[in-house]
Amino acid sequence: MKQLAKSENGIFFYRLEDPTEVDKLRIGEYVYFKHHLGMSDYLLNFKSWLKRKNILFIVAVFKFNIIGWVMNERWNDCSSQEKPIFVLRGIEVHPNIKRKGIGKALFTLSSMVLIGYIITKPVNKDAKNFFSSLNFSSSQKDVPIELGNYPGYMALDVSKMNINRPIHGISLNCKNISECTESLFDTHNIQKKDKKDKFSSDNCTKSTKSSMNELNNVQNEQDLVDIKKKSLNSCNKPRYNGTFQMKSPCTCGNFHGKKYIISGKRNGILILCSECGKQRYFIKGTQRR
Repeated sequence: MKQLAKSENGIFFYRLEDPTEVDKLRIGEYVYFKHHLGMSDYLLNFKSWLKRKNILFIVAVFKFNIIGWVMNERWNDCSSQEKPIFVLRGIEVHPNIKRKGIGKALFTLSSMVLIGYIITKPVNKDAKNFFSSLNFSSSQKDVPIELGNYPGYMALDVSKMNINRPIHGISLNCKNISECTESLFDTHNIQKKDKKDKFSSDNCTKSTKSSMNELNNVQNEQDLVDIKKKSLNSCNKPRYNGTFQMKSPCTCGNFHGKKYIISGKRNGILILCSECGKQRYFIKGTQRR
């Protein structure tokens, strides 16, 4: 359990990291996801989520009671810019304390930890309005994610958020926030791209490791934001260059491929099947775009 922030009125915000940590807290009677998705046993669900890898689960706690929570999970797919994508599986505040800014604070804290993109699928109109207020968009023009393949989803570029900071009435623990980022985006995890991809970049590994080491010296929120941007910008090889229709099908029957521009020791254009990720061919040494 890692404290990320504390409000003036005694609300603590923690990142839970182990299922046993839930036993130290009490869970109130929630109604939103219970009503819309049939989520009746919150204790069981919370523990189940915390057993997964690449989970960011943050709770708001008042006098040992969980009064709000938000859960994000790393997606297998990456954006067309090779940035990580997290799915916001759920965010909820206890019905007795709604409209007090707890939900927005939970989301803001999670966005401070994450890098890349957050996507979510609102369950109703009210939820869609809430995410729209946080600058989520369902337009393909706003984000480099093929949202057409995921009807109803909205997406947000974390680096372009327009949420007022610092959070009013809340003091941040930037050191702990940076440690959460490091644990989610260490050298191993950030190199684990879409499971279908069959390549990696030595330059990306070295620069990412260097940027993540800087997180140990973070002093304030701006330092944290700058380092997160640097870690992504340095990871730009190979470069995604679009999807196109291939002349012959892959062994899986798919006709569409993804093009990547490779530079460095292995210079050229790499074509992967967009369905199964199999390498179709590699054009060595070309500089075509």
